[in-house]
Amino acid sequence: MKGICFLCGNYEQLEEHHIFGGARRPISTKYGLTVRLCPWCHRIDADSAHRSGETAELLHRYGQHKAMTEQRWSKEEFVAHFGKNYLDEAEIWGIEHPDDGWDNESAFHLIEEGAVLPF
Repeated sequence: MKGICFLCGNYEQLEEHHIFGGARRPISTKYGLTVRLCPWCHRIDADSAHRSGETAELLHRYGQHKAMTEQRWSKEEFVAHFGKNYLDEAEIWGIEHPDDGWDNESAFHLIEEGAVLPF
């Protein structure tokens, strides 16, 4: 299917990427922790999700934030499902104790300043 790549924003033929793969692929599917990526961002480019540890880590952090927010999980509940914590304490505090001014863009700092991602 064609659409907008989650990482680069290009309109391309897309492939589904499970944020948490391997043995955790079924649970990643169960909780909707997948993103649609163009072939370059998914598996071809050196910075792709399957070839770059940094890109995989970025997606893991996004996936944990999404899971904790949507499922209303604590850090411990997330770790029980996915085996590891990917967020720092400040990011977790914002999820577990949101204030009225909480919004994803200003409170959840995944990447360096100036980078543009569609979340």
